[in-house]
Amino acid sequence: MKFKNWIYMTLYHYTDQNGFMGIFINQELWATKIQYLNDEKEYALALTLAKEHLEDLIEEAKTHQERALITKLNYYIDIIPNIKNMNICVSSLTENGDLLSQWRGYSRTLGGYSIGFNEFAFEPFITLQGFELAQCVYENNAQKELVKSMIDQVIDEFNSEPEPGYKMETYYESGNEFLDRLAKIAPLLKDSSFAEECEWRVIATVNFEDLEFRAGNSMLTPFYKVNLDSVDFSRLIDEIIVGHTPHPELAISATEAFVLKHFPPLDKDDYQCPIKVKQSNIPFRNW
Repeated sequence: MKFKNWIYMTLYHYTDQNGFMGIFINQELWATKIQYLNDEKEYALALTLAKEHLEDLIEEAKTHQERALITKLNYYIDIIPNIKNMNICVSSLTENGDLLSQWRGYSRTLGGYSIGFNEFAFEPFITLQGFELAQCVYENNAQKELVKSMIDQVIDEFNSEPEPGYKMETYYESGNEFLDRLAKIAPLLKDSSFAEECEWRVIATVNFEDLEFRAGNSMLTPFYKVNLDSVDFSRLIDEIIVGHTPHPELAISATEAFVLKHFPPLDKDDYQCPIKVKQSNIPFRNW
């Protein structure tokens, strides 16, 4: 699912100090199961829009007495809750690397970071691992059209699908395709009040046995690792923005030293940091 109309850009990932060190030391991002993100109802918008469009299609089918289609559409509605059993994992990026709302949300303690990934190098690297990089949609009409188009395509592609046999449990193979496509859309639809974030998401649907777990604020949190292990790891990153701290010069110096330690130059006399490190320009104090 692509919404791109450019050649190259930098996409930023906000994190705290522990997250920053983990990304560089382990060379990985963590994609959290979507139901365990900060807003647990975030993915529900797509499910609501899907149900509404299916109900509209049912009313239209009733006027034409299309009994078979009505049965199938009702089946789609019935299986929408099953999406909660799918392991949809996401990691968030944004076009804006120095945004006040993001600093407040992702670096509650001192010294947060915004890591600027080179989209041109980053996307093909994660695509090979089965991830998809896609842009979030904030405008309501665009959201409705995205869901409507997906459902209409599934119905059209499976228009000759046989009906379940007499007295057999209602089941349509197309229902699996419907859920898979809805699962890809669900992480991308966000409330318009968050539009300034210009968010992109790294998305994958993974098997249960591939999930990992970490300690959360009040419960264990399932996640999936986005492997960034590469001999050219530093080339995946354009810049690092150091968040708000009462000692910005020391923070930048320590960050550059940390990067140099993990990516030492070929020339041992070259102590120039291979990644640009700079201070946030947002006037914000959290100390």
